[in-house]
Amino acid sequence: VLDHAADANSKLEALLAGARQRAEKCELVRDAIRQLKEVDREVLLMRMTEEMSHKEIADALNITIDAACARYARALERFRKVWNKRHPDFGSLP
Repeated sequence: VLDHAADANSKLEALLAGARQRAEKCELVRDAIRQLKEVDREVLLMRMTEEMSHKEIADALNITIDAACARYARALERFRKVWNKRHPDFGSLP
């Protein structure tokens, strides 16, 4: 019974540690996004959190699909640069 309780406790501690790490990384991602210009934040959040297609983004911003794709690509590149500069301890994003 004691071995089972110790094993369960160990698994719970590992689960909580993983949750803390994920929460910390989420906050670091939010911090990096906050460093971007509004236009970059807007398109990243539309694509990643609202899961909008490039066409939906284009319609929402009243731009062409090509412009929406380009804007997203530029915003993602700027995010990568901010992330890699501010948080090298989490590893670089390609």
